[in-house]
Amino acid sequence: MIVNVFFDTEFTDLTKMGSLVSIGLINEIGDRTFYAELTDTYNRFSCSEFVRSNVLPVLNSEPLKPPLSNNNIHAKFSLAETKYYLHQWFENQIELIQLWSDAPFYDWFYVQELFKAGFPSNLIRTPKSLVVDDSSLKKLFEARVVQAYTINRLTRHHALNDARVAREAWLEIKSLITETNQYESFLPYFHNLDLEHIKQDDRRRT
Repeated sequence: MIVNVFFDTEFTDLTKMGSLVSIGLINEIGDRTFYAELTDTYNRFSCSEFVRSNVLPVLNSEPLKPPLSNNNIHAKFSLAETKYYLHQWFENQIELIQLWSDAPFYDWFYVQELFKAGFPSNLIRTPKSLVVDDSSLKKLFEARVVQAYTINRLTRHHALNDARVAREAWLEIKSLITETNQYESFLPYFHNLDLEHIKQDDRRRT
């Protein structure tokens, strides 16, 4: 069984020389989350103006306090602590994990950096993209994203909020597929998704 996990990162600027500021992840069911705000990878002066204005003001975590939950971890961490606790969070899920991002070109780089010393044994090493070139399907996803931010009153550019919204938009479109029985028409969007898995989920509900 493969578990889908949606993730987002915030970083100092849009270059490969940037540094990780925060990372947020949530599984498809929505009952397991991880959120780390890093404390030792950057300073304010190394951040772009956009990050100083939009990302740093929404950082809101506290240092990790016991008792530690294996399911939901939200805290300020050093880089070493982030590597350790995220590795544990992945492996505590047991099943194979497929990561999804709306910007894998950027986000995946920082996951690779975190796990240079060794990937979690159950993490698939190729992320999948939530965004495709098809303009109509891209607009559909973006509309669901805007809707999720509005309904849940979530702040943008907060890594866990962005991961939550990506998950909700993905689930909305997945639900649309099963409700309309239009599996093949959505194939360009879910080019990376196992449509047979969706069909099986649909059959189990009926």
